[in-house]
Amino acid sequence: MEIPLTSDFSVKFIINLLRGNAFNERTIVTLIETLPEVFLGDGYWIEKEVNLWDFMNEERRKELESKFTHPTQPDIRIIHPMQPDIDILFGPEVNNERLTPLTAVEVKLFKTEGGRVMPKAGWRGFYEGIGEAMALLTFGFDFVELWQLFFIPREEEKIWRRLDHSATYTVLVKNLIERLKLPLGYRCFTMMEYNGKIWLHEECRILPKKNPFLEGYALKIRSLIKDALNVKEGNEGR
Repeated sequence: MEIPLTSDFSVKFIINLLRGNAFNERTIVTLIETLPEVFLGDGYWIEKEVNLWDFMNEERRKELESKFTHPTQPDIRIIHPMQPDIDILFGPEVNNERLTPLTAVEVKLFKTEGGRVMPKAGWRGFYEGIGEAMALLTFGFDFVELWQLFFIPREEEKIWRRLDHSATYTVLVKNLIERLKLPLGYRCFTMMEYNGKIWLHEECRILPKKNPFLEGYALKIRSLIKDALNVKEGNEGR
């Protein structure tokens, strides 16, 4: 699909992102928050860059620490590290009310360069983001997803070869999630400047399974998030 551009994200801005001048995950997270209808459709509330420590006052800290106990050894107290930060958090919005289910998204960026596909964070490879997404399951979200976005440079004569590179990464991640039966959703996008327009194409989508860790301290963190973001319990579905 062609990306509808707003005043905040002009053609020039996104072209700079695609060509590397604004290439970072905070930029694309802001793009997702600004254009939720492109990535999620209508009827959702969305928050970006959620850091749980920002919600903590002394009262909440004492309450959480007093109630975090080991699931099989209740005499052992657990202090959750509240890591990692949440790139994107969203849920349904009905009659201007924020509802559950809560879905957390770990966002990772890649670009093709010099015949290789490179993650923004370094050289860790196609599995970039899987560890962080798994950690988010301990936060009490209903669903967790990993989104990988591949940015294709303008060199149009090589564009199809570069799409093949990103497809290789996608297949590997898809197989890991499906064959290991990980409870993660997965979405893979390519974004490119082509034929004078900015295009976003979804290459792959796996729907997440219900979080199997909705118990104990995860439910306490869930309660903290709901209170801080004014979210009410909604329907069981997505």
